[in-house]
Amino acid sequence: MTTTVLDASVIAAWLVPSQSTPASEVFLKEAAEGRFLAPYIFPAECRSLLLRAERRGGLTTKEVAVALDFVDKLAIQVMPMLDRAGHDDVLALARRETLSLYDALYLYVAIEADARLASRDGGMLMAAARRGLVALDLRA
Repeated sequence: MTTTVLDASVIAAWLVPSQSTPASEVFLKEAAEGRFLAPYIFPAECRSLLLRAERRGGLTTKEVAVALDFVDKLAIQVMPMLDRAGHDDVLALARRETLSLYDALYLYVAIEADARLASRDGGMLMAAARRGLVALDLRA
């Protein structure tokens, strides 16, 4: 079974209709057989993006609750919070790859787990490819 680090943008593509792409729909069909990882910020990022969609009128409160149930059923392994040294490593990675600290956390988890990285973020996908990781581009 292939391990994939899911960026929160993948959840947006799956659950917010205006964010869906053909590539994200294909990946969603494969999700039942996947093993997923995410950094410790993932639950907060998912809730934040769903709340933004709700506030913009793209989702109802009930749809947000259903979306969160869907995310729970994916059984994503959320990695524990890093210690000081781990955060320093992520900071250095963010600097080297010109990423936000949040995006670098996803990349860091993928590097540490030797996993694929799924995202709709171009900078993160390019950084993953530079690091020799398989990058699943769900933008198109």
